[in-house]
Amino acid sequence: MSFPCPRCMSFAMKRKNKDRDSASARPASKSSRPSVKARTGRSMLGVFEARGDGSGVVVLDATGDKVLVPMAKTLGALSGDRVAVRLEIDYRAARRGGRKPEPTAAVERLLEAGPRLFVGTLLAGQAVRVLVPDGRKATGPLLVDGVPKGTPGNVKAVVEMGGPDPNNHSRPTTARLIKILGDERDPRVVLEAIRLRHGLIEEFDEDVERQAQAAAQAPIEDGVRRLLSELLIVTIDPADAKDFDDAVSIVSLKDGGHELGVHIADVASYVPLGSAIDREARRRGTSVYLPGRVLPMLPHALSSGACSLRPLAAKRTLSAFMTFDAQGVRTHNRFERTAICSAARLTYEQAQDAIDGRNTGISQDVGAALKLMSQLARLLLERRARQGMLSLDLPEIELVLGEDGGVVDARPKPTLLAHRLIEMFMVEANEAVAEELHGKGIDTVRRIHEPPSPSHLEALSHLSRALGFDLPQEPTRADLVALLEKTTGTKASFALHYAVLRALSQARYSPVLEGHFALASKHYCHFTSPIRRYPDLVVHRTLTDCLLGRPPSSEAVLELESLAAECSATERRAAEVERDARTALVLLHLAPRIGEEFEGVITAVTDHGMFVQWPRYLVDGMVRYEDLGGQWWEASPMYGLVRGAVTGQVLRVGDPLRVQLAAVWPSDGRLDLRPVPSPNGTPAGPCPKPRTGGRRAGGPKAGQEGRGDRRRRPSKRR
Repeated sequence: MSFPCPRCMSFAMKRKNKDRDSASARPASKSSRPSVKARTGRSMLGVFEARGDGSGVVVLDATGDKVLVPMAKTLGALSGDRVAVRLEIDYRAARRGGRKPEPTAAVERLLEAGPRLFVGTLLAGQAVRVLVPDGRKATGPLLVDGVPKGTPGNVKAVVEMGGPDPNNHSRPTTARLIKILGDERDPRVVLEAIRLRHGLIEEFDEDVERQAQAAAQAPIEDGVRRLLSELLIVTIDPADAKDFDDAVSIVSLKDGGHELGVHIADVASYVPLGSAIDREARRRGTSVYLPGRVLPMLPHALSSGACSLRPLAAKRTLSAFMTFDAQGVRTHNRFERTAICSAARLTYEQAQDAIDGRNTGISQDVGAALKLMSQLARLLLERRARQGMLSLDLPEIELVLGEDGGVVDARPKPTLLAHRLIEMFMVEANEAVAEELHGKGIDTVRRIHEPPSPSHLEALSHLSRALGFDLPQEPTRADLVALLEKTTGTKASFALHYAVLRALSQARYSPVLEGHFALASKHYCHFTSPIRRYPDLVVHRTLTDCLLGRPPSSEAVLELESLAAECSATERRAAEVERDARTALVLLHLAPRIGEEFEGVITAVTDHGMFVQWPRYLVDGMVRYEDLGGQWWEASPMYGLVRGAVTGQVLRVGDPLRVQLAAVWPSDGRLDLRPVPSPNGTPAGPCPKPRTGGRRAGGPKAGQEGRGDRRRRPSKRR
């Protein structure tokens, strides 16, 4: 077991003793959790992921950060292996390369072998068949034994990897064929390949299904719960939702305030701790939502059956009643074990139509309740904005799927008040539960979001100044809020809001009282989605024990830290699967459109090229500097720009750039782009700017973009 150094402990104790209400005045870069760089020289545990060039990354259990493992220090680890690594920084190599010193990891020992199943594309061949693994998760192609004669090429297959050739280590690793999935161009096959690649299981064991069916038949517990027959309760969800785990009600008070009721499916009453259902739910951690398909955390008998708050059916719930004054300030919380009967199942679009006064066919009572809810939601948004909640103005899209499950189109997702209404109500309920448990001295799984790291804030500061917005190198929360408000609706909005998103750390689960930076919340947990998130189920059990006067289990308290780490890991896996699935289907849709031109937006500058996003599909592709034209290009990743050494043309993050689709690799989630030249031969982006040698918009001097900058020579073939 490793322990923090005395310096880190001293720092943590100072933070613990500080008044957390002063967070808005504190530099956003401070955090009680030691950074990855602060942990150098220590041994840490994580999961190894191989990369195609022989190197890898390790996902650290403690932080969720990904740290590079150089090829010479992998110790033969393969994707999925649990490893112990030592973090180190090679300052000499960083100085030689002109880079900032960043930690790397060296594998010290292998702790547990990961799954040896790989999914990839089986290439055409005669005597020898080769499988190229998807997702660049292996060090190279695999020779496959046991492929039946007549098996076509370019099909997805599952193989079990064996060891390397003992007589020739340069030969590809051998593997045994397990299953042929189908054509690599079939969207359903692609989704199945992604599911298997990440080790997700779709079906439930017979024992789990049997327990779920039995639990679903249990009565509502009349006499134990209060039936909320006097309240008008509705659910508001997406049109394609199958599981409804939250419902809302509202009552107008005489003093101009409101009493909001948030009623959450009481999943804990159906899933006993330690049961087969519970063990399976914990292993899965969360439901996974793929385009047109769901891998649920709980069996359908519960997730879309007994626990789902369907209209006109009595359902078990845990209710949070919150009183708000006329300014939207929460003044009182109350919690009860209840039973409800939802009066209506509304979609976001129906709710928005009712709020806007359009005829929707819903009852007058429901319409009046929605108008009250919209008034309260606006007050909550204004109050949280004053408190320092970060609100990012970034586009979202929804994919339009065809009958074969593939993408046929993509359209912008509308930004409706009905969405924000439910979002704010759930945030208030989550916060209220966390405050209640903390006030009673009860530990549980919290949802924490730490402030951005100093290095991320420094990069954000440089980029902001390069785009003409002054941001201190150590910005406070108030500075970030002011930057977002100032840039919303401007040309720089996408670049800076996207940069703020990338600078933010990833939220995670922990029993430690850390607060939620983005929400400006001192106490926060997840309570409102127990059908699809295991941490919510844990919080429900804790709150139920509190309401019934039962002391929390000592064993449950002791394992909170490991449970939180598990939930954070399964959440990261689900997010990666969902991202991979959406990207793969979009790239599959774009594959026949090689050569098509579009107006992209530069999202990032690296040493090797720029990432440009296709706004219609929200996918990013790489434009390499060698394709930008026959001149030197000076790249400044820190300032988010590149400059042509001859023409003086400057391309910045957020600038439009006309590009052409050059190549796509759906299996790896990659696409390559080429710039479309303007008549004068320069990239069709912002106009060339004269080189004055001075700073422009707070950016670096011409030719002196700072440490880590590169001059990129045009390709010899050009």
